[in-house]
Amino acid sequence: MSMEVVEAATVRDLVLDSVRSFESQVKVTDADVAEGVVSDGPASLVIRLKVDAHPHDSGWPQLRLRLSQRIRDELISVGDDRYPVLLMFAAGEWDKRDK
Repeated sequence: MSMEVVEAATVRDLVLDSVRSFESQVKVTDADVAEGVVSDGPASLVIRLKVDAHPHDSGWPQLRLRLSQRIRDELISVGDDRYPVLLMFAAGEWDKRDK
């Protein structure tokens, strides 16, 4: 099966749907998506999430890893094999991110 690149707007919607149904502890209110490259590797997706709430305990790194895998699984399900790189922004940082 050939892998078609899914448009950024479609990926954004997929990501938001995926994270909103993921865990009630994580509240993501916005996202943006851009194609990127990690080192000299294959194309990736840089996914920036506006996170208004998440757990502040030792379980957060594991939850974040599961969230990343969930997004990866969703991308694969629509034929997009790019690897997601998640960047998290607090509400107060969202407007200051590079666009």
